[in-house]
Amino acid sequence: MNPNSLSLSALQAGKPGLSPAAVRRLGLMLMIIGGLLALGVGYLVLQLAPTLLHPGELIGGERFTGSAALGRQALGLLVVVALAGAVFAAVGVHQWRTGRRDKRLLALAAVMLVATLVAAASTGALLG
Repeated sequence: MNPNSLSLSALQAGKPGLSPAAVRRLGLMLMIIGGLLALGVGYLVLQLAPTLLHPGELIGGERFTGSAALGRQALGLLVVVALAGAVFAAVGVHQWRTGRRDKRLLALAAVMLVATLVAAASTGALLG
């Protein structure tokens, strides 16, 4: 095995990287999708929090019939999804402004994606 083969960049390997214009377009899409996700789910958190935190009570014409633990877990999942959307939007802003990808920010976005999957799995486990 050639020790230099592990450190080749995309350009050295003969694969062209993304142009700054392409990275900016992807950043803009990430900004829009992440912003809509953060704002939409954030709004849901504000609307559903009273109902989810007080199971069995009639609040605003709605009643959550699950357990208190399930309500907290569902609310936690929604908060994690909203935070992930905000991180995606922030990564998109960086890409849109600079035309470059930052590996640390992409790693942070990947961590948020994993956190969302873990929260979804633990919420699903409470459902049965």
